[in-house]
Amino acid sequence: MTATPAIALSAPLPSVVRVNQELGVSGRVSDAPPRTRAALEELQSGSWHVLAKVRLGKHERFALTWEVTGPAYRSLTLRVAALRHHSVIAATPSHTSTVGPAAVYCAPPVPPATNIPVGDGWIEGGLYGEGGAYPGVYECITYAYTLTVTDSSGSVVATQQVAPKHSYTIVLPAGSYTLRGGCGSGSGTVTAGKQSDVNMYCLYP
Repeated sequence: MTATPAIALSAPLPSVVRVNQELGVSGRVSDAPPRTRAALEELQSGSWHVLAKVRLGKHERFALTWEVTGPAYRSLTLRVAALRHHSVIAATPSHTSTVGPAAVYCAPPVPPATNIPVGDGWIEGGLYGEGGAYPGVYECITYAYTLTVTDSSGSVVATQQVAPKHSYTIVLPAGSYTLRGGCGSGSGTVTAGKQSDVNMYCLYP
């Protein structure tokens, strides 16, 4: 007896997506016949419409992306389907995602000076407000603040003034650090000679 194709996603479809976001979906279609494609579909006016599709790769795996379009504050009914000759041979259960407003990112960070001391690395990041009334926002903080960096012993090792809507770049010896500034905080590890991306977050109720 021929096995029935089935779809397993690497991660569930998200409950919130944002305008202009590149939504990535990956997984595997088991027991797929040749020339099968995986597709992300949206239910529109009672019919499923393909948003993005890709041919299955090695070991029947797939990875596809779709750029989320506006307007914000609407619901999407999504699923992932396996298609062969335009016919659906398998599909995940339908899933509802809400479209939130586009993320607003901080200005790109300024690279560190070229002469970084031996054994040092650097942290780059920004302070973001996240949350609020569903589906919430994700946006760079619009006021100036002081970034304070403490090491694993709790000692302050660096401070920096950060302008509104800007990122920070700070050079530090290799080690673990906690960052605080404005209404947010974050933590990360610095590796010698390398960049570490560490954002801080203000979580809105």
